[in-house]
Amino acid sequence: MKYLIPIIILFALLSSGAVCFAGAFGEAALSGGIIYPQGTFNRYADQGGVINFRITIHIPQVEMFAGWFDFGLGRFSRDEFETYKKTEIPNGPTFYDPITQITSEDMVTSHIGLQLASMTRKAFFRPRAALGFGLYGFSHKIEWTEEDGDSTVAIATESLHHKTCWGWRAVIGADLFFTPQWGASFDVVYDHVFNLRQKETMDVFSKNTSRFNGFTVGIVYMFETGKK
Repeated sequence: MKYLIPIIILFALLSSGAVCFAGAFGEAALSGGIIYPQGTFNRYADQGGVINFRITIHIPQVEMFAGWFDFGLGRFSRDEFETYKKTEIPNGPTFYDPITQITSEDMVTSHIGLQLASMTRKAFFRPRAALGFGLYGFSHKIEWTEEDGDSTVAIATESLHHKTCWGWRAVIGADLFFTPQWGASFDVVYDHVFNLRQKETMDVFSKNTSRFNGFTVGIVYMFETGKK
């Protein structure tokens, strides 16, 4: 849990700073959807579910630009693949026995950045694009099993291994406002995570740049902090 403290602090600072823009307005959105690991990370987790909370604060006099930040939770589907167990015999041969590695992974994220949005607060369709820098926290459980006759035996388990990484997020989306304050939110999300520590086998680790694609749908609420 201590590895997630920087993310929680960042989100708290961003939330408290949102009210500092005198005369500003913005939107708050809650959405859920699917996240797809790409590249090296798809060997450790399959697609899963994600929930995102987003706040944008439009800059007075320049309404098309907005300060943007979010907080999200993701849970990947359980994944498994074949690897090996290394057994060394003193003054003898080394054996590599086939085993199965089963991985389950969770993710916590928080970002801050800039959003380019619609120039009007009254349109039904309001496209937007955002880019932000942030922190990613991962925790996972790994279990190794091997076949013993007609049964499967767990030979080792590693639980709650935490990793915190820097990365960035790009979002392309749109809000459809059915009333002056309430609407539907649609997003296509790309995450780029640096130096994510991954387990290759029971004894070998590596650090890789990992990528994620996501799609979310939710609700958005428009709020005012000053005069219209």
